[in-house]
Amino acid sequence: MGKCVPSFLQYDQNFYHLFVRLLVKRFFCLEINSTFEFFTAVMRCITLSKIKRYQFNPGRHRHGRRGGGPFMTILVIVAVVVLIFIGWNIYVPLHQAIKGTKNTSTSTSSTASKTTVSSHPTTSSKASSSHPAQSATSSGVKAVYLSSGTLTQTSMDQILSSAKNAGIKTAIVELKGEDGALHYTSKISQVQNNGLVAQGALDGAAIIQEIQKYGMTPAADISCFKDPLAANVIRTASVHNSTSHDITWLDESNNRWLNPYAADATQYLTDLTTEITSLGFKQIYLSNVQFPSGKQKHVWYGNNVGTKESALQTFVSSIAQKAHTAGATVTLVLPADAALGSGEATLGQDQDPYSYGADAVSPLFVPSSVTGVTAGGTAIPDPAAGLSVSVNAAASALKTQNADKYKNDIPFILAGTGTTTQTATTADINAQISALKSLGMTNYVLYSSTATYALNGVTVS
Repeated sequence: MGKCVPSFLQYDQNFYHLFVRLLVKRFFCLEINSTFEFFTAVMRCITLSKIKRYQFNPGRHRHGRRGGGPFMTILVIVAVVVLIFIGWNIYVPLHQAIKGTKNTSTSTSSTASKTTVSSHPTTSSKASSSHPAQSATSSGVKAVYLSSGTLTQTSMDQILSSAKNAGIKTAIVELKGEDGALHYTSKISQVQNNGLVAQGALDGAAIIQEIQKYGMTPAADISCFKDPLAANVIRTASVHNSTSHDITWLDESNNRWLNPYAADATQYLTDLTTEITSLGFKQIYLSNVQFPSGKQKHVWYGNNVGTKESALQTFVSSIAQKAHTAGATVTLVLPADAALGSGEATLGQDQDPYSYGADAVSPLFVPSSVTGVTAGGTAIPDPAAGLSVSVNAAASALKTQNADKYKNDIPFILAGTGTTTQTATTADINAQISALKSLGMTNYVLYSSTATYALNGVTVS
C-alpha cells in the first residue's frame, strides 16, 4: 500500500492539524504497515508544516521567524514521540474492534441475501421438494381419525389401543373443526381470550405424547376457510356483504366464513400450521379449502381479486412451504367430486386436484361425499348398495384420470359410524381396504365422524 501522506496534506496549515489527520488515516485507511512508516510520515508532516509556515504569500508582508530555540525544538520532538507511542498502541485494539464490527455486519447481510426465498412458491417448486412428501407416502399411510369429541384421555386410549392392534401407524387428530373451535391450547395472539379454544382442550404436547405412546405418528386435521368463529373475531379476515362492506356475510345457515383472498385469513391459518408443526405433528391435513358453499347472494370478497383457483393454490403452496421447514407434510382433503375432476366452480374446486401444491391428496370416499357423484359421465354406485363397491368405483375413476399420480392418494373410508345412517362393519372395512389394494392404493384413513370404530378383526397390513 502507499504511504499515508496523500496530496491533500499539502494544503494543511500546521503540524497539529496534519498530525490529527495522520492519526485518522492510521486508524481507518490501513495505508501504514509498520512503526517505521508511521514515524516517517510524522517527520514528513513536520517538514510540510515548516514549508507552509515560510511559504510566500503575496497577500501579506513577510515576517521573520520568531524564536523558540533549541528548547522548543526538543519539546516538539518529545511531544511527537509521545504521540507516536500513544497512537501506535491504541491503534491495534481500536482498529480490530471497528473491523470486526464491519465484517460481522457484512457477513450477516450476505447470509440474509442467500437465504431469502420467494413469498409466492409455485406448484412446480413444490413438486420438486421430495424429502417430506416421499417419506410420508412411500412407506404407506395407514391412519385412524380422531374427531374433536374424542380428545380425552380415556377416549384416545380406547381408540389408539384398538388401532394399534389393527396395524395402524398414524393418528390424525381434529385440532380445528368446521365450527372454528381449536381443540388444543393454542398460544398464538389472535386466539388469546377470544373464545376460539374449545373448553377443556388438551395441551398439544400432551396429545402428541399420547399418540406416540402407542408408537404412532401424530397428524393434525385443520378445517380452513369454513370457520364461523375466527371470521367473527378477525373481521378483516372474513367474507363481507356486497351491500355494505362493513358487514360480514352470512351463508344460508347464518354462518360466517374466512375469506381465502384476505391476507389476515391466510396468515391466521399459517400461524396455526406453524404452531402445530412446531409441537411435533408430522402430517397436516387441510380440509375445507374452498370458498363458501350455497347461494352467493350479496357476497363480496374484495376488489380486483384474482381467480378462486389461484387463491387456493397460493394458500396451499404457502402452507406446504411452512410445513416443510418443520419437516412435516401437507395433504389436501377434497370431497369426492373435486378429487374426481367435477368440483364446483363457485367453491374454487373445479381444478386439477394435484395443482394446489400439496404433497398428497385425500379424497373423501365416505358415503356422505360419494353419494350422487359422477366420474367421466358415470355415476358412482350408491354406497348403500355396498361400501366396497362404491369405493372401488371411485378409486377406479381416480386411476383412469390420474394414472401417474393416484397411487400416492390417501382416501378416507368409512370404518364405523358416519354422518349418514350407514355404519361400516369389520367386514366392510376389510372389503374397502381390499378394493383399494387391488387398484394399487396402499394409503388410507379409517374414518368415523363419531369415532365409533369397528376395528376388532381389521387387518391393514
